[in-house]
Amino acid sequence: MANTVVITGRLTKDPELRQTPSGVSAVTIRIACDRYAGKGREKKADFFNVEAWRSTAEFIANNFQKGKLIEITGSLQTGPWTDKNGSKHEGVRILAERVSFAPTEAAPAEGAAIRARIRAMISSPSRWLRHRFRRMFPPAHRSPPI
Repeated sequence: MANTVVITGRLTKDPELRQTPSGVSAVTIRIACDRYAGKGREKKADFFNVEAWRSTAEFIANNFQKGKLIEITGSLQTGPWTDKNGSKHEGVRILAERVSFAPTEAAPAEGAAIRARIRAMISSPSRWLRHRFRRMFPPAHRSPPI
């Protein structure tokens, strides 16, 4: 069985990098993920705690801040925790293995040009084949037609 999670969300506050007594970097963040509530309904959000260690923690602390969209690949872990009143609870958190910048709604133009090229290639397969052929066999390497 695999325990893999890929999730995209926004940081709810700025990450705070901390060091263990042995000097290992760690960061705990909370992300908000939109949940589809249905057509015409108000959006809802789910909140998840994410823990990162070493270089992943440093990357998050140096490159992300509150409200920034982040994509996380990791695993789910359960574990006990104690609140301020001393009550014991069981909780779920995501242990981040890889993080990356997620595409934002504000930058759709970056992918728009690529999507337009793909649509054009799909609508004209012969054009796409010529393009692939030229990339695979540049003019200098093509043999003359017989």
